[in-house]
This record gives sequence, structure tokens and C-alpha cells, in this order.
Amino acid sequence: MEVLEAISEYLEYLGLHRSAYDLRRYLNLNQIELPGSQEKLLSKIKSALNNNKESEPQNSPITPEQEAVMEGFMSKLISTPSINNYNEINPQETGLSGLKAFHKMVKCAEQLFFESESRVESSEVSKTEESLQEDLPHFGNAQEKTTKDEFENSRDESVTSKRTVDEFEDEDDPGFDLFECFEEDIDYVSKQLAQKYQFPERAIATKKPVNQRTSKVSTKEGSYLPSFLEFPSSDDKLYPMECEGITYDCFNLKVVSDRERTGFEEVKDFPIEVDTVIAGRYQIIEYLGSAAFSRAVQCLDLRTKEHVCVKIIENNKDYVDQSIDEIKILRLINKNGEADSKSFLKVIDYFYYKEHLFIVTELLRDNLYEFYRYNREHESELYFTLGRLQRITYQILTALEYVHSLHLIHCDLKPENILIKSYSRCEVKVIDFGSSCFFHDHLSSYVQSRSYRAPEVILGCKYDSRIDIWSLGCIVAELWTGNVLFQNDSVQGLLARVMSIVGGFPEDTFRTGRLIKHFFTREKLIYTIADEKETSRGRTVHVMVPKKSSLKARLKTDDKLFLDFVSRLLDLDKDARPTASEALKHPWITQAKYPDGLNN
Repeated sequence: MEVLEAISEYLEYLGLHRSAYDLRRYLNLNQIELPGSQEKLLSKIKSALNNNKESEPQNSPITPEQEAVMEGFMSKLISTPSINNYNEINPQETGLSGLKAFHKMVKCAEQLFFESESRVESSEVSKTEESLQEDLPHFGNAQEKTTKDEFENSRDESVTSKRTVDEFEDEDDPGFDLFECFEEDIDYVSKQLAQKYQFPERAIATKKPVNQRTSKVSTKEGSYLPSFLEFPSSDDKLYPMECEGITYDCFNLKVVSDRERTGFEEVKDFPIEVDTVIAGRYQIIEYLGSAAFSRAVQCLDLRTKEHVCVKIIENNKDYVDQSIDEIKILRLINKNGEADSKSFLKVIDYFYYKEHLFIVTELLRDNLYEFYRYNREHESELYFTLGRLQRITYQILTALEYVHSLHLIHCDLKPENILIKSYSRCEVKVIDFGSSCFFHDHLSSYVQSRSYRAPEVILGCKYDSRIDIWSLGCIVAELWTGNVLFQNDSVQGLLARVMSIVGGFPEDTFRTGRLIKHFFTREKLIYTIADEKETSRGRTVHVMVPKKSSLKARLKTDDKLFLDFVSRLLDLDKDARPTASEALKHPWITQAKYPDGLNN
């Protein structure tokens, strides 16, 4: 047994991690006994070395041929249950005696073998914690690991407590170490990593007591929506109407055209040319930018003489259908609240013209993403102080509180969808309701931009309006640091980074999440298929072990109220996460004082 372990150590020394891993896996699974024969084989190896004393062993690089011999030597040992059947060392294996590395391996094997005679049998097949680390092919930088006691003492701490552990190398650190194996080995690898890195304990958080929310908005009989809700006029004699328990409504969509022309447009994309006029009313002043399925231009309304933003939807049926939904929602929220006091986008007009759908809204300034990037790269004074962040967060929460009161979820809150209304007064507005849905709609797992996506959405749990609160927590952290808090290259990478910074998930998440098996092993380690190409051993799999960090380490501030506020927005327990109304009552909003903040 010890000879085989020594050989696996030698393979690690050569950098043959896969071969070492295969050998150790075989040892662990079969726990083979090699009575007497291993001493005989060890003697043969020593004899071959002693016979080669005239040539001093060299500390030479391992050639491909020597590597192949060692691979064959290992394979021979693995494939034969007992080494009684071959007590001779072939000439190729003897040829390795000229290498210092081979001498070191034999010395190690001798030491392991003779020391093992005094051990109890159970210890012969057990692995030390140190060997577990070497058991697996490792990709990424090795980190010093905390002891079990240190871990137990820290895992239930609040993010605002004095946790000093931060294993991130820098802000670009993905937040996890990566281990590679084949699909057929995933159970074994996961068990070994779990033992080394204290899983599943690290993945599971203690369930916090949650105050029961007793307030309930009254709804109309037979309706999912609040009873106070007012609907925009349809300007139609028939609608709204009820049929089979469903209330049908409509709104008028103007189709603007040249009355003396018919036929299709010559080009599919609407041409944007400065000074041209859209639908006889909106003169193009400037191109503002583009999004996934639309472009925006600044226009002069020739009727009101005001500058407006005109959103041009791409000529694609799915995009048009989604934008019609957005018009429906914009009409609803503009009907029930005042856009300026509630910090949401004011809609002015909408129409169909030259095979494109147009939405006209008030003209705002930069989005928060573009502005903070420009501010950090080109300006000497940072705009997003804690005081200004407090003001901005208050306005966003006010918008969310209002939208959620209508039983709507925004579903795509991110810095790009929050626009500045006034730099000097630090005023912002929430825009882009194209992905929004009602509480009672079919809730998809494909909502929210990935870096701002709530874990319950990813894992297929039931979710509600508090997914917007999670997104807000990500936004506030990003504006403060200038870095995406949960930067990632995949959903699995996102989950690993979340776990490293925020902590473990509530146990009921693992019970109720429909998609848990697509992301977690039985030991609750995160995995991903790295290569879809099938081999005899299955596809290549990457197992991710989250590093240890904290919100305090990532936000780099000692402001306790701010840290507590962000930590509550980013509570992995969706039932404990505050609503927008509750977040507005947090002391960081109501009490914290800054020279440029709310309470100065």
C-alpha cells in the first residue's frame, strides 16, 4: 500500500496529476492488501539503485519516454490485485535509477513502508487532511485554509462583525478555487473536497427567525390586483368587459403613415438621421445609444417644443410584443402615481410608424453604470459618496415600494436601468419595465441580468418582489466600490462568489429549488460541465470551492449602518430579506448623517 502511495507522490512531483489522482482513487476504493510482496518489490527497486552507484543520479527534467515508463509502472500496479505475479523490474524501469526524483520516491516508499508496521490497520487506508489536498488535480491558486474551530466560530457571524478572513487576491479574483475531474469521478471528488473544505456545512446557513408580515393589500373579488388600482381609459365602447371570469381590456395604438403610400419599407432597420422628423412630430437631435432590442434618440417635440427621448423598437415580433407589454405597464404605473415623486419614468406617447414601434418618454441623463465608470476614470472627485448613495437608494426604494404596491415586479433592476435626472440635486429614476410582471404571472427562471439575479430565481425557488431588493443590494455595492460585486463568467461562478461573500443558503432552498441538481453535488459543492465532449469517462467537470471573504472586505468600509443595510438587502433567506417598505425604515436611511445625505 505504501509503495503505491509513494508512487502517487512521485507522479505528483512530475506534475502527472491525473495519474496520481487515478492511483489514489483506486487505493481508496479498493483498499488493497499487499502482504509481503510490497517489501519484495521495494527490495528489488533498492537493489537496482545500488547496482547503479557508479553513476550519480541527476536532477534532470523528466523526458516523455521516462514519463511513459512511470505511467506504465503505475498502470501495472493498479491493474494487478497482487504484485506476487511480478517480482522483477524491467530494464526500462531500472533506467529511471539515474534520476534523483526516482531515488527520492524510493526513499519515501521505504520510510512509509517500515513506519507502517507499527500502525493499526485502520490507519493504513485512511487519508490525512494534507493528502486530501494532493488527491485532486488543482486549478487556481492554493490558499491557506482556516481550522475547523475557526470556521465554526465564523460561519454564523453577521457580515458586519469582525470577520478578518479574506482569501481573495484582488478585486478580479473569481472567488473560488477550481478542481477538474470526469463525470464518473464526480461523487468521489466531491466527497474528498467536502471533507477538506467543510461541506456541506459551509453551504447551509442557520434559518433566521422571520417576523410575520401581517399587512395584506385588499383585492377586488375575483381579481389578483389591489382594490385601489385604477386602470387607464381604453377609449373604447366595448372594453373593458368580462367573460368567463376574465376581465378584458384594451388600449389604442396609433398607426402613423403616409396616406398616399403603401408597401414595405426599403430597409428593415429604421434609419436614424439628425434633423429628420419621426411621424411628422419628433425631430431627431442626437443619437443616445442602443440596448438589446431597441435604440434611443433625443428629439424635439415640434408640438410642445420640449426635448424628449424616443425609443425605437427593433423590427422583430418578439421584441414588439414585449414592448407592447411595457406600454401596458407604463400606462398603469403612470395612471396610479406621480412619476416625479415616485421616481419612475414618465411616458408621453407611443405609436407604430414605418414598421417600427416607438415609445416616447421624458428625457433623462446618463445611466448609473455609464456615469460611475466615467466619473472614476476621468474625474478627480468621486461622485458616489455614502451621502449621495443614501439619497439615490431612497429614491430607488420609493420607486420599488410604489411598483410593488401595484403587485408588479420590475425583474431587471441594474445600473443601466436607473437614469440620472439631476446631477446637482442627485435625482434618479427607474426605467425599463419591459421585463416586468405581476405577482400572479407565471414566474420564469430567466429574468434579471445575471450579475443582479437573485439566487432563488437561479435555483428555481418561488420568488416575489424581493428579487428587486437583491438587485438593489448589488447596485449599491457596485456604485460604492466601482466593481460588480458578484462578477462572474457563468451562473455557477455567480453562485460560488455569492457563497464566498455572503455565506451559505437556507436549508429549505436545497429542498424546494427545482434546479438545485443542476448546480450542486450531494455534498452541496457547486459544479459545472466544463466540456460537453463525451469521453469513455464522461464529460469534463469543474467543481468550485468558494473562497472565504465578507461584505466588509469587499466594500472596504467600517460604516456599520451601511454594511448592515447592504447585508440585509443581500440576505440569502428570501423570507428574511426586507420589502421595499421595510428597507426604507432601516437606520441607514432614516438616521445615518452625511454632509451630502438625506438627514444632514
